[in-house]
Amino acid sequence: MYPKVQMFIAGEWTDGTSGKSEDILNPATGQAIGKTPHASRADLDRALEASKAGFEVWRKTSPFDRYKLMRKAADIIRSRAAEIAPIMTMEQGKPVVEAQGETCWPATSSTGFRRKPAAPMAASCRRGWVTSPSS
Repeated sequence: MYPKVQMFIAGEWTDGTSGKSEDILNPATGQAIGKTPHASRADLDRALEASKAGFEVWRKTSPFDRYKLMRKAADIIRSRAAEIAPIMTMEQGKPVVEAQGETCWPATSSTGFRRKPAAPMAASCRRGWVTSPSS
């Protein structure tokens, strides 16, 4: 089943204020598998204001604390690769194994180096991991 798609603006999930949406199509069948909302000008303005406020917090966050947050996000993405990959396959038509690898790679590169993650992850993400002395 395809998940409900919403916009995340100012810490809240929303369908937006435009009331408009567009079908998400399965490229293999041409059938609609979900809908994605269209952002209105008001949604965009709200998102821009929220990003400015978020940047003010982020710029005051120490590099080490930023790293810890990014590491946690990467661990969450890796642990959900088996859930994310089939959705990518429905959207893009790519093989599930390729979608799992595509899910894992950004999580790996966002931490700046390859080392064993702190959180459990999908088996498909474990390939290619090296254990460093500090892990």
